[in-house]
Amino acid sequence: MKFLEIAKKNNLPIAQTIQNAYNLIRREYDSALAEISTYEWIGSLPYSPLAGWILTGKYQNGALPEGCRYTLWGKDRMPQNYNERTLAATAEYIKLADSLWITVTQLALAWVNDRSFVNSNIIGTTSVEQLKECISSAEIELSNETRAEIDRIYTKHPNPCTF
Repeated sequence: MKFLEIAKKNNLPIAQTIQNAYNLIRREYDSALAEISTYEWIGSLPYSPLAGWILTGKYQNGALPEGCRYTLWGKDRMPQNYNERTLAATAEYIKLADSLWITVTQLALAWVNDRSFVNSNIIGTTSVEQLKECISSAEIELSNETRAEIDRIYTKHPNPCTF
């Protein structure tokens, strides 16, 4: 806000977007920056919308698939993403996604895309199949009931993606 104040006062260019980690298990952006994004017309370009692929479900039940980041780098490299709290929350999001006949990846990305202040999200994939799954999330519209269930899960597991 200070930057915006100075820029406006001096007729300087203002920020058009902001990049922060933002996803179903890391929602600090909601507490203040979402309001600034909305009222100051500064769109968000969230990175890590899948929390280092934790929100794909592929690390559930202790799985460490060959060639994946936590297998290659170790689980301790990004403990904010890979911890008991994030895996517990992800398990509930998986159940919700299953009930909607979509993948948890699609649910997570559809939710980020659903936020009014998000201009786009930044994904990273290593295969065409992953890319197709991620892109398909743009076609998913979340119902009010689904949004409420996401909020219920989040209330049960608030910001598990923190140290």
